[in-house]
Amino acid sequence: MAAQKINEAHEHIAKAEKCLKTSMTKWKPDYDGAASEMAKAAVAFKNAKQFEQAKDAYLKEAEYHTENKALFHAAKAIEAAGMMLKDMKRLPEAVELIEKASVMYVENGTSGTAGMALDRAGKLIEPMDLEKAVDLYQKAASVFENEDRLRQAAELLGKASRLLVRLRRLDEAAVSLQKEKNMYKEIENYPTCFKKTIAQVLVHLHRGDFVAADKCVRESYRYDCAVLQSGCVCMYVCVCMYVCACVYIYTYIHTHTHMIFLFNLISNIFVLFIKLYPMQIGLAQINESSQIELQYQLLKFTKTIMYSLMKGW
Repeated sequence: MAAQKINEAHEHIAKAEKCLKTSMTKWKPDYDGAASEMAKAAVAFKNAKQFEQAKDAYLKEAEYHTENKALFHAAKAIEAAGMMLKDMKRLPEAVELIEKASVMYVENGTSGTAGMALDRAGKLIEPMDLEKAVDLYQKAASVFENEDRLRQAAELLGKASRLLVRLRRLDEAAVSLQKEKNMYKEIENYPTCFKKTIAQVLVHLHRGDFVAADKCVRESYRYDCAVLQSGCVCMYVCVCMYVCACVYIYTYIHTHTHMIFLFNLISNIFVLFIKLYPMQIGLAQINESSQIELQYQLLKFTKTIMYSLMKGW
C-alpha cells in the first residue's frame, strides 16, 4: 500500500514538472497546474507516512502558488509543511514554518487566519518552550486586536499571562493582565473583569507591590454594578478574592505592616460585594457611615480568623 502511494506521488511530481515546461505554443509555465499536482503528491506521501517527502512537496506547492500570486494558498501549503514537521517531532522547525505562513496570511488580508495559525503554533511549542509560546500568543493577540476582534485577543492574552506567571515574569504578567482586563471591559464583559482582578491581585502580591494590589480592587468599584447584579458570577468572584487573599496572608506575609494592609484589602473586597448585592443581605441602601462600620466589623472578623489560623486552629 505504501509503495503504491509513493509511486502515485512520483507520478504527480512528473506531471507538475511537465506543467512547468514551456514550448512554442506554451510561453508561460502553468504554475496553477503544477501546484495542484504537487498538492496531490504531498497527500500521497503523507498517506505513505513519508513525512519528509510530503513536507518537501508542500513547500514546492507553496513556491508555485507564490509564483502565481496566490498568497493564501501558498500560506496554506507552508502551514501543511509545518504539520509534517510536527508529525516528525521537529516542533521548532514546524513553528518556524507556521510563523512564516502567518505573515503571508496577513499580507493576503486574511489576518484572522493568521491569528488562528499563531495560536496553533503556540499550542504546539508550549510543552517544550514556554518563552516561545508566550511570544506566539502575544503575536496572535496583536493580530486579532488589529482586527477589532477583542474577545479572541483577550483569550490569547490570557494564555500568555498564565505562562508569564509560570515563568515568574511577574512584572510582564501584571501588564498583560491589565491589558486583557481592559479588553474585557471594552466589550462589557464585566464578570470576567472581576475574575482577572483576582489574578492581578495575586500577581501584585507576589511582586510585593501591595499598593498596586489595593488599586486593582479599588478600580473594580467603578464597573457598572447594574450589569453585574444580573448574575451570580460576581458573587463567586468576590468570595474567590477573599479566599485567595486569606491564603496569601497565611502562607506568605511576614511583616505586621503588610498583614494589616491585606486585612484592609480583604475588607474592601467584602464592601464591594455588599455594594453589588445589597438586597441579598438585607441592605436596601449603603451609605458612607454604614460602609465604614461594615469595614470595621469585617476587619475584626478577618483578624480573628487569621490569628486563629496562625496559631494552628
